[in-house]
Amino acid sequence: MAKSKWHRVGIIALLFISMGFLGMVDSVRSVTMPLMKAEFGTDYSAQGMFMFFTSLTSVGAAFCGSMFVGRRGPKATVLASFLLMAACMVSVFFSPSFLFVTLSFMIYRVGYSFYNVGSNAMSAVIFAGKLAVMMNLFHGFYGLGSTIGPMFSRLCMQTLGMGWRQVFLVILALMLGSFAALLFLKMPAAPPPPVNSEDAPPPKAAMTLKGALREPMVWLFGLSLGFISMIEMAPSSWGIFYLQDVHGFDPTTTGATFLSLFFLLFSASRLLLGSLIEKVGYIRTLVCCVVAALLIHAAAFIIGGSGVWLIPISGLPLALLWPTLIAAALRVFGDDSGVASGAILAICPMVSSLLQLGMGKVNTALGMDWGYKILLSIGFLAIICLLLLARLMKKRRGSVV
Repeated sequence: MAKSKWHRVGIIALLFISMGFLGMVDSVRSVTMPLMKAEFGTDYSAQGMFMFFTSLTSVGAAFCGSMFVGRRGPKATVLASFLLMAACMVSVFFSPSFLFVTLSFMIYRVGYSFYNVGSNAMSAVIFAGKLAVMMNLFHGFYGLGSTIGPMFSRLCMQTLGMGWRQVFLVILALMLGSFAALLFLKMPAAPPPPVNSEDAPPPKAAMTLKGALREPMVWLFGLSLGFISMIEMAPSSWGIFYLQDVHGFDPTTTGATFLSLFFLLFSASRLLLGSLIEKVGYIRTLVCCVVAALLIHAAAFIIGGSGVWLIPISGLPLALLWPTLIAAALRVFGDDSGVASGAILAICPMVSSLLQLGMGKVNTALGMDWGYKILLSIGFLAIICLLLLARLMKKRRGSVV
């Protein structure tokens, strides 16, 4: 019994630490993106294409990950994700052009999607009982890694004199410990059971990927997650350009501080506020958080200048969006959560990639000042999707999670 308990603790620790490294990679990429833009002479459209293709890659990757986890199990899926992400960081180091950087991060997105599918398949088993709380804690480590990432990149580049390419190799070296630990841990390979008897659907045939794509609720979850993903990523993917090109801030100093503050509040929210979600309700929490994030951004845009420092505060509500929506999906789909989440994670980047491409085009045509403000309309669409999801959930289940 004690051995089983410590084994479970080891799995949880590995998942949390690995999620932290994913946050580091994403935030370091955000800080170094203006440096890549300057080195390769790209414009906003190229940045939009970068986000479009890397996000679009996640579509096929999520489908493949969903099938892979069903055949090989969560451990093999997470293991494959490490290998793919390692290939990306080595490739980035040798990139001769921005196109090569884009292709490298497309490989990273495949690995990232595999990790999400594999870890989601384990989460409903490991975190059963307090799903929303534990999912927010789990994803809180993404925020912690994202908080450390900008400061880490600043240390490497300004103090140690490294180039932006070397920073990714250093992170890869740090990730090797998690990779090694994964080889010796036995992870649950079976699809997760229902979270509790009340949510358990009647016995039925297991959902297939094709069946999941015919399910309207899967599409509403995917669309909602796509809009939410765009809003959540905007401060780190486009906010750094907004600071540099509209307000003249240095991305490696002030920009790094901006991102660290955003992700500090982001991670604190996930670590400390997750317990409130079970009391408030998943969908109600999501709607309230989107509204709060939009109000904060609107205030920042109206104030202008020093108002940009309000944007990091949006990390508090934004942090709860992704894990809460995933937790809602895991609870709703129960036995089918592994396949359903794979389909949802495939639909999500279809939406977010088109939004990223559109934002890049608007930024090029009208300037970053106007392009970044598109977030307000995207947030409005997210609220509509969440309300439609709640309505369908009420009709199908008789209650809203």
